Amino acid sequence: MSLRVWQRPRLLQDWHEEQEDRKVAWTELFYDLVFVSVIGRLGDEYKTVQDGSSLTSPMEMGTYVVLFLGIYYVWVQSLLFATRFHVEDLFSNVYHALLMACVVVIGVNMDDPLGSKGMSIGIAFAAAKLLFCLAYLRVWIYVKRIRVFVTVTVALLLVEGGLWLGSAFITSPTAKLCVQAGSSLVSFCHPFVFSCLPRKARVPLHITHFSERIGCVIIITMGESAFGVTQSIVGATNALGDMAFYFSSVLFLLTLLIFKIFYFDADPAGEENHALRTSLARGITWSNIHPLLAMAVSLFGTGVSLIVHYSPSTNMTNTSYWQSAEGMAVESAQGIVFGCAAAIYICLATIQLMHNHTEISEDYCLLPKRGEVLRLGRRKYGGAAIRIIAACTCIPFAVSPFTHVLPYLSAIILGGIAIIALAADYLLVFIVERKARHYLPPKFFKRGRANSDRREVNTSTEAERVLEGQQDEDELGGLLNSGGMEVDEELLQAEQARLRRARVLSRVQGSAGEGTPLLR
Repeated sequence: MSLRVWQRPRLLQDWHEEQEDRKVAWTELFYDLVFVSVIGRLGDEYKTVQDGSSLTSPMEMGTYVVLFLGIYYVWVQSLLFATRFHVEDLFSNVYHALLMACVVVIGVNMDDPLGSKGMSIGIAFAAAKLLFCLAYLRVWIYVKRIRVFVTVTVALLLVEGGLWLGSAFITSPTAKLCVQAGSSLVSFCHPFVFSCLPRKARVPLHITHFSERIGCVIIITMGESAFGVTQSIVGATNALGDMAFYFSSVLFLLTLLIFKIFYFDADPAGEENHALRTSLARGITWSNIHPLLAMAVSLFGTGVSLIVHYSPSTNMTNTSYWQSAEGMAVESAQGIVFGCAAAIYICLATIQLMHNHTEISEDYCLLPKRGEVLRLGRRKYGGAAIRIIAACTCIPFAVSPFTHVLPYLSAIILGGIAIIALAADYLLVFIVERKARHYLPPKFFKRGRANSDRREVNTSTEAERVLEGQQDEDELGGLLNSGGMEVDEELLQAEQARLRRARVLSRVQGSAGEGTPLLR
């Protein structure tokens, strides 16, 4: 075990430095597991039916939103620190352990967040903000270049922690919820505050690492939603054996899968076209849209599990069922599911619009610029339009939820919208590629594969010189001897034979025309 007790923190990347490959630390992945468990606990508490009334009132919805955003911003703060200053030492492990303990305390007290357990939740959130301040204080001591940035960050974290700590001692549920919402609002405004700092005072992000971690949390929330659906099927004892419920569950899971395809399809091919790279406004919009997307995905899964769990087919025609707490929960959940689906489509469209899809990639740098820009522009705006149309289709069902409607009908409508949107997206790709052939040369569509083959070519500098006619293999021994080096005859002969084979292979492939190697 090579773990250090104390390692001096440093800025992992500055503005003038190229981005190096970053691997996700195991500690970060373990922290993700704690995060998803708390999100799952929040969803379970939301869909619990107690005292004859479901937890779907406006106040309870507000509680869910505030707590979800609070947990999400705790996760994001740990990500922002890790992508800029992460070190592997004993202090870092203790810091993550205490942070996980705070998150666990929040999850344990989810059953009464505005009542008797509200004090524990407020203190846990305040303790998490204090841990972030201590971690940034450590960086402030060693890295002078980012002291202005760290000072502003710590000030914002202290404001957030103070609001959470103050909410712990407020007895009124409405006032407590408003103060907690104020803390999440401060977290939401972080990017806007940092954008006011001069460029020299700001600290860049490792775009690849940051976007991968954000994508990871979206996948986590989608997985938690899928898990909630499967668990609801097991818990709905009256629905077991009813094929309609299994059919509904499959359609809901298929909708989640299509959301996943749309999300990762919206990301550009490389970091050069990422929203965080193109402009400050696009980067801020991209960052702030993700908590809304994650919350919509999580709430979508919660609503689906409510529909699947509390709607046994034997009671569908019974009027008394729809007047009960379970029946009202199902009707409310149908509106929640369609509303969240509309929000997800809008977030996906916004994310796609923020990326710069009209930049010409390196593989097509020798091709006509106008044709490539038109092709990628149509793909970008056309895909966003498809997502917005799908959102507009879901909104009427969210505003006017179904009444006394079988749950699998809502699953059919929602799944049908998702499938049609996916088919339209693939059809758009096909049409755009066909239209591109009218103004682009045929080699355009082979260029990407040819350039990928170029990157796979692995040969030595001496081999390149031989293939270019700049040096013959017989000169290799003289070159080495002239440098005063002792030459192993067997190694020299083997190297000369290898170069001869490479030259013969080049001539054979060169006569094939299109398959000519790139070192000709």
